[in-house]
Amino acid sequence: MIKSTDMITLVIPCVLIYVVIRMFLFWKYPISYTRDLLKVTFVAYLSTLILIVWVKGSSIHTTRLLYNFVPFRTIANYADFSSTRIAMNNLLGNFLLTAPLGFYSVFGIRLLPRSVNIVIYAILLPIIIEGVQLLLFTAGIGMRSVDIDDVILNALGCMLGYSLTKIIRGMLTSAVPLQKEKGEL
Repeated sequence: MIKSTDMITLVIPCVLIYVVIRMFLFWKYPISYTRDLLKVTFVAYLSTLILIVWVKGSSIHTTRLLYNFVPFRTIANYADFSSTRIAMNNLLGNFLLTAPLGFYSVFGIRLLPRSVNIVIYAILLPIIIEGVQLLLFTAGIGMRSVDIDDVILNALGCMLGYSLTKIIRGMLTSAVPLQKEKGEL
């Protein structure tokens, strides 16, 4: 479980470092309050993501790697799981964990260049997350499982975040305010 002290320890310093760096670069890159706010929230989100997937270990402490390389095995196991609350938390948590990556990519704020297709982006980032979890476990400093179903759910979450943001942004930008006719109050 992530505590507020964990958030303060990692997220706030990361955001402050970004803000300080941004202040030194204001002469080269003009300040855009909307874009800068998006970037600050992205740094906060990314710091939280790193805290969740790499820094904080799993509640399961084991000396052997827990892994699943068979697609949909873990998801199917949740159907037989006695605690639907835990199953839903894991499924929705993995799905929603990367939705902000899709959201931010609509605004050009990405971890990979814009030339990378959004589908490739959505698949590649969860693979990187799981790969680093494997490396951390191998190095003896990580306690997370490696699961292809996490990659699938994270990729779907990223795509959902991207798609919903594109749809909503399109609706908002295409909405034209009604103009009053002459003489109309």
